[in-house]
Amino acid sequence: MKAEAMADGLVFTGDLSSGHVAYVDGAAASAGGDVDAFVVEAGGAEDDPQVALGALVAPIRDALAGTSGPTEVTADGAVGAVIRSEREQPVSDAAPSVVVDLTGDPSVLRASTQRLADLGTLVIAGPATAQLDLDLYPDVHVRGLRLVGAPGPLVAGTPVAVPPHVGGPAAASVGVAVPSGAAWYRVTVGASGGNS
Repeated sequence: MKAEAMADGLVFTGDLSSGHVAYVDGAAASAGGDVDAFVVEAGGAEDDPQVALGALVAPIRDALAGTSGPTEVTADGAVGAVIRSEREQPVSDAAPSVVVDLTGDPSVLRASTQRLADLGTLVIAGPATAQLDLDLYPDVHVRGLRLVGAPGPLVAGTPVAVPPHVGGPAAASVGVAVPSGAAWYRVTVGASGGNS
């Protein structure tokens, strides 16, 4: 699935068959381009916001296994809100031990390697928006940084509580502009934004 910022809002495109819905994190959607989506049968057991959010968060939780310490998340959105609620946050100007990048933006990723504490972990959870140029020896190797990729959702995750300030997903339809800025989206086929 892809997301594109247009003058009248955000437009989702891609193959989504009738009778299915896709849950997409708002931070990934606002970055544009390819987005990880959790696609399920509309009205099925997995078409539940807590299950869908659990599926979006699961690969990142797996990538975070064995890490500890202050964790910085590079983007807002429903996934970022859940990760922030589960992890210790950096205090003041202290370097984080872990950075979770949800943007895929090369400039954000490069800046993240610079902010990380030595021996820190960078979890790359957003689809790449462009090629990243790092000089691996000084930027990663000398400092002992660990780079970990988190794939998109493949199966339903353990349901998670939706943080109160995030709320439910905004309704969206493939090919129809929807206001941008939501924490996450429930994308359907059809102009109504509802189940089809």
